[in-house]
Amino acid sequence: MNPNLPRWIMGSIANYMKDVADEIPIKCFVDGLDWHGPETSNLDKVEVRVHGPDVKQTSANVYRVRVGLNLLISNFVSATSNGYDIYTWCGKFEEAMTNVIPIYKIGDGGDLVGCLTYKRTKDTELRVFHFPRVTKDDMVRQSELDCNYEMEI
Repeated sequence: MNPNLPRWIMGSIANYMKDVADEIPIKCFVDGLDWHGPETSNLDKVEVRVHGPDVKQTSANVYRVRVGLNLLISNFVSATSNGYDIYTWCGKFEEAMTNVIPIYKIGDGGDLVGCLTYKRTKDTELRVFHFPRVTKDDMVRQSELDCNYEMEI
């Protein structure tokens, strides 16, 4: 296994999710790559977290790679907000998350390594959670999307 694989996976997922966020448009912050502080607390945004990769050698020079992906979408309610925005955004990200995610050699020429495929089983489907407001004065709505991927290289 190439020791650069975690970087390639993180970079490729970051680019993929940022493209989706740009289409909406909302800000996208990738945990571990992008820093955001108090100045971003009132922005509509998506926060991307990547878990893994977990790598298992299945035969000579063949590896199964598993990756978890978690998105936290925040919608800040204002007088001009649409109450359905967060649901529309979740739908855009759900669509993107059920497609394959190409993994490129980010920083090493950009060649294609392989594609992460959405792993759906009875225990590992794409899950969406919509959270209630914490207090009556809290003007943020949040949703979380969570799923797993696999690829063989």
